Amino acid sequence: GYDVAGYAFNLDDNSGLSITGPVSAASASLASTGSLDVSGSINTNGALTLSGSSLLLGGLIDSASVLALQSPGSITGTGTIIAADLTSGTITDGNVQLTGGFNSIGGIATLASDGSFAAGTFDLTDQIALGGGSLTANVVTLVAPSIDFTGYVTATSLLALDPPVSGNITQTSGAITTALLTSDNATDGNVILTSAGNSIAALGSFSAISLDLADATALSVTGPVSLSGNATLSAASIDFAGSLSSANLSLTSLGSITESSGAITTGTLSGGAVGNVVLNGSANTIATLGSFTAPGLNLTDHGSLNIAGNVSIGNLLELAGISGGVTQSSGTLSAGTLASLGSLGGDVILTDVGNNIGTLGGFTLSGNALDLVDGSALTIAGPVLASNASLTAAAIDLTGSIFTATDLTLTNTGPGGMTLAGLASVGSGLSLASDGNVSENGTLIAATLTGSASNGNVALTSGNNNIGTL
Repeated sequence: GYDVAGYAFNLDDNSGLSITGPVSAASASLASTGSLDVSGSINTNGALTLSGSSLLLGGLIDSASVLALQSPGSITGTGTIIAADLTSGTITDGNVQLTGGFNSIGGIATLASDGSFAAGTFDLTDQIALGGGSLTANVVTLVAPSIDFTGYVTATSLLALDPPVSGNITQTSGAITTALLTSDNATDGNVILTSAGNSIAALGSFSAISLDLADATALSVTGPVSLSGNATLSAASIDFAGSLSSANLSLTSLGSITESSGAITTGTLSGGAVGNVVLNGSANTIATLGSFTAPGLNLTDHGSLNIAGNVSIGNLLELAGISGGVTQSSGTLSAGTLASLGSLGGDVILTDVGNNIGTLGGFTLSGNALDLVDGSALTIAGPVLASNASLTAAAIDLTGSIFTATDLTLTNTGPGGMTLAGLASVGSGLSLASDGNVSENGTLIAATLTGSASNGNVALTSGNNNIGTL
């Protein structure tokens, strides 16, 4: 034992040093050219520095200030460490494992430009809220009731986060760089990592209440990601290569959003991308498409889909896999072309008067109805197949084909009129209603034809027409 309370205690040893203690001082620096083994207790009111070729910390280390651990080899702490802040003081190249069950460490600090840990593996278990400063290692595992990142953390291969209780993970400043981010076990709190400088290659197995993650680089979601609350992902580009489940999902990408494998399960999908969005997982379950903007959107959904936001797709909006129909409870739908990939199940009802759809492309419904309202001019390129269909637009131009088992209603609500150069094959009644001229040189096939033209002429003059009853 050694007690110099109120004074500094400095010791340099040229061989292996074992400290059985107790040692008490105002501050202390204990250094060994060999290994340093602390099996007893060390207590300082100020800073404490421990140095050795390797450090074995099995006793009680209590520093009211900063604890600096310096070693070119491994640092193993199975005892109890109490410190306001933890630093390496100088670069540490070995593995650091501080996994004592009663550690109480306020934060990871940096005292000098070279004062961050540079360990092969850094594993820290803490019983109080942890503030993360500068830290560099190949693999980093942090276990604490809550974690707040305030510095620059680089985990070359893996950053594993694990608050064991209902604690949050936040990021006040700094940036995280890692190949893979995970939550080691279920994280029963909110995770907010939104620094613009983050560089996270992959989001792996992760469980939390909610996740808000910003990434300045391409992000691969390898999962599984399980969230009881919302997920917000922002990155240079996003690829789903595994499963993600959340209450709602917001995606923002400076490039594309793709789904190479896996599945997305969420209540409402919203966001946007500068590039095209292809979410084509056959097991996707997306209840609602909220406000979303992209040049192109290919969306595969298992079940039914409701549109409840302003959706703006510059080129192609292609829907696939839907078995329970498509509805529109609010918002508007704008798309260069609306189409289906394969056959959709259930009725498709898109009837907001603010919709702006340039072209209705290939669209197939397996025995169900299509009801589409377009506030602008609509080109029907097709082929469109449905049990029955009602298409309303400011102007209608049929250039392709449309087939219905029963009825087809075409309604033109503006002075642009109706041009029918393609094929309309109707099992029962064909109804044409226009506020402008109706001209036709294609083919109309129907059991009965009804309609009106309140502000224009009607000329159905093709020799290919086959109308049973007018």
